[in-house]
Amino acid sequence: MPLTLIVPDGTWRQASKVRQRVPGFRDIPCVSLPHDAPSIYRLRSEAHGHGLATIEAIARAMGILEGPHVRQALEHVFQAMVERTLWARGEIATAAVTGGIPEGAMRHDPRSGLLGIRDEHAALDALG
Repeated sequence: MPLTLIVPDGTWRQASKVRQRVPGFRDIPCVSLPHDAPSIYRLRSEAHGHGLATIEAIARAMGILEGPHVRQALEHVFQAMVERTLWARGEIATAAVTGGIPEGAMRHDPRSGLLGIRDEHAALDALG
């Protein structure tokens, strides 16, 4: 029998309200994910120690439903997105980014005051 995974996106509070607001959702069984590794979402803080970004929850659920290779693929993409965002903010080095930085990507390092820095070597060249 095919399964349908419904994952409300939002804060814990917002997601819990979806069940009450959307017709028919009250009758759908709910499940919880088993406790696992902490979230790798470093772009904002989480009030719950076991909280996950929505895509992380989907990856873990799909890992249970479809196999660990699906979870790993989704988590790899998510990790690259998080690290590229941190890189674009100037918070991590280019070498620390999973999958590297796409050609032509630019960042702003607020510590340097320079806009459009490709990597650390370009920053040093720009400073003279």
